[in-house]
Amino acid sequence: MDVTALVLKADIVVKIVMAALLLFSVLSWAVFFSKFLMLRKTEAESEKFREKFHKNRDMDKAYLDAQYHAKGYLCNLYIAGYRELKELCDNVLEQESLSNVQRAMMAERDRLISSINDKISFLATVGSSSPFIGLFGTVWGIMNAFRGLAIQKSATLSVVAPGIAEALIATAIGLFAAIPAVIFYNSLTKKIERIEQYSNSFIYEFMNITYRTFLQPELKIPEVPGAGKKNGSKEKQQESV
Repeated sequence: MDVTALVLKADIVVKIVMAALLLFSVLSWAVFFSKFLMLRKTEAESEKFREKFHKNRDMDKAYLDAQYHAKGYLCNLYIAGYRELKELCDNVLEQESLSNVQRAMMAERDRLISSINDKISFLATVGSSSPFIGLFGTVWGIMNAFRGLAIQKSATLSVVAPGIAEALIATAIGLFAAIPAVIFYNSLTKKIERIEQYSNSFIYEFMNITYRTFLQPELKIPEVPGAGKKNGSKEKQQESV
């Protein structure tokens, strides 16, 4: 018997379960592709900004580049840190004030990670719940099959087989929805973890550059012990000659 015919002849509860699972599957694919494209875009923009920033090392020019590549997560971190640093420079910049810059960048990092994680939990929900929803449809279909078997006078396999088959389709659809959702969730989670690690590294790099540029004290050339005495002795020798 055709699968489509089995689905059409299924019980109303089993049909609802199948429709819900198919909807979950479509939504999980939509979430994955939207997040995948967004992450690829923000990583590409961030990489372009990082290359320009390491090449020029000009904070003002880097701010303009960050605004140009506004979709990059590193660009947003830089903009948050630069604006906070600009406000501090208008007043009095001290070493203790750099903690404000770091907090501003960390707050922006948390906001970005939270925005990226939005709807990712839906994939985990689909991956964990779809098999059980499909199993519920299977159990319900098998119950109906055996109920119909009790009504029939002849208990043959041809009588109970269609009901069991349509019930098992619910389990198949549940797995069809769950397996890609789990794969999508793990793939996106690894990308987000990498973005968070790169963000932390960039914050530390920005803080080091800020310290060296604005607060690092001027290096003093250390005096060599006894150098003055040797020069003095040479001058005395010259005078005596």
